[in-house]
Amino acid sequence: MAVASLLLGIVGVLGGWCTFAVPCILAIVFGYVGLGQTRGGARSGRGMAIAGLVLGLIPTAVIALILILGGIGALLAPVSSVSSRLSDDTSATSAPQGKGEVVAVGDPLTINLADDHYLKLAMSLQPAAGAPEQLDLSKATGLTSAPAAPPANSPPRTVAKRSSSN
Repeated sequence: MAVASLLLGIVGVLGGWCTFAVPCILAIVFGYVGLGQTRGGARSGRGMAIAGLVLGLIPTAVIALILILGGIGALLAPVSSVSSRLSDDTSATSAPQGKGEVVAVGDPLTINLADDHYLKLAMSLQPAAGAPEQLDLSKATGLTSAPAAPPANSPPRTVAKRSSSN
């Protein structure tokens, strides 16, 4: 029984997560039986029984802890979503929102990627509530329209043309 407990404990540590802790539970059972058999000193293998028992208990405890914490989290998730909805409802009536109006920055930029595939980029800003009515968008517009320069130490890039195979 002690040898079986040790082997099942090793299997449980290595693959007990995938087998629903069955080898771990069997290692615990065989470990206790092996301890009982070696108690009087009539049989050897007490160390193997203890090792199998420990190797079975550790993964079983971790799996049980994960299941318990997952269950608690599943029970508390609906409560937290209801409380957040309640706080959103009360904050809308009692205090102003924390964000201002969305402001478009410049015109959208259209990039021809290749073979009539286009990418359209647009940028908008949303200032915090209480920001000045008239925003200075010149810095944001300059960032969107400024060409990106390659790093100073980088070699020149070449673009290879695609060959069409028909």
